[in-house]
Amino acid sequence: MMRPLLLTVVVAALLCSGCSPDSKPTGRVPPPVPEVGATIDYTPAPDWKAYDAKSSMRHASYEVKNEVGHIVDISITMLGAVDGKDLAYINLWRATLGFNEPLQEAGDGLFVEASHGNYRFGIFDQTSPNPLIDGERYARIFLASITQGKTRWFFKMAGDAELLATQIPVFQEMLKSVRFPSE
Repeated sequence: MMRPLLLTVVVAALLCSGCSPDSKPTGRVPPPVPEVGATIDYTPAPDWKAYDAKSSMRHASYEVKNEVGHIVDISITMLGAVDGKDLAYINLWRATLGFNEPLQEAGDGLFVEASHGNYRFGIFDQTSPNPLIDGERYARIFLASITQGKTRWFFKMAGDAELLATQIPVFQEMLKSVRFPSE
């Protein structure tokens, strides 16, 4: 008789993990926690405008705006290092671009490795299948990730596909400047 009660308690605990006392269960497990005190050094592009995004995961936020108001958001975020989650991340990013069907395996060159400076980064680059910005312009995500210790860092550009394309060389220069003070 004790086993069904124990099973119920365990299932309820899993469903409520990550919930605040005032929230409803989400069924989501909270993201892994990055290493305490994890820091990173890098040099942002001079024309990237810094802004405060007020997020516990965002380490830094920048934007680039062209003369007609198109925007690319640049974010540097950190999560706890989790191996084997690339497909989940890829499907999340693809969904924000309007892809309806999640991939069942991480193939098709959507997440590749590339060297920039002293490190190897995982690179994701994809453009929306349909115009998403004002119904006329395509959106694009270009992202690099690296794991250092127990922290996974994400350097992501998202926004107007044409403007973002002009920022890729500048973004790659920023990646070359990445340094981890603990090394």
